[in-house]
Amino acid sequence: MEQLEEEIPTNTTMQVTAIYRKGTKKYYDVICPDCNTIINLRADAIKQGGYKEQECCRKCSYIRRDGINQKGYTQQYPKLYNTYNNMLDRCYDPLSNKYHNYGAKGVTIHEDWRFSFTNFVEWSLAQGHTYEELCERELDKDFKCSQQNISPAIYGPDTCMFVSRHFNNILQSKQQGTSSQYIGVNWGKSTNRWEWGLRLSDGTRKRGYGSSELDAAQQREQFIIDNNLSHRRNNV
Repeated sequence: MEQLEEEIPTNTTMQVTAIYRKGTKKYYDVICPDCNTIINLRADAIKQGGYKEQECCRKCSYIRRDGINQKGYTQQYPKLYNTYNNMLDRCYDPLSNKYHNYGAKGVTIHEDWRFSFTNFVEWSLAQGHTYEELCERELDKDFKCSQQNISPAIYGPDTCMFVSRHFNNILQSKQQGTSSQYIGVNWGKSTNRWEWGLRLSDGTRKRGYGSSELDAAQQREQFIIDNNLSHRRNNV
């Protein structure tokens, strides 16, 4: 390891105690001001922005951001980490392929979650499911937001719950590109009639036909009522 005598870099706010080279790569030793740990940083990593705006080590930056230690939550609960990141992307990243159905429509995330993965994890684990069960479920905001008349919807501890994939599917709003104004109703090109349909919990699909778009929606509504189903309704 070759010790270097160079000017202290200005693109990191942490104290640099040594500059040296390993092979062809230049490194800095910096001290985290929170935990006093010495961190070895590659010079090009700093230039690329990896630590450029960091005022402390990564572990302490989580503590600063969340107020408490994440205790390795990103490694312990990778499925929740993916759920969390996907939620952020579709609400705040215009490049996300789902942004047009979420962020572009005003869907947001409560500040308790938006700025704290730790809060999201601890809320998730307090919902009465094991982590393994959470991995088989999906995060839903529509059911509680609909109950509370919240529009646009918001992801947060008071408006979300984990549900089965089937339950989440039946709560979905009318999708863009369908030919009807009603949920579960479409114009059948092959039958030249208005069709209504819904998928049952056993995977089978119930289908019927109406004399008009409204009639098809009303038939679907009546089937949901008669069979005490939890599918999203049109209230017609």
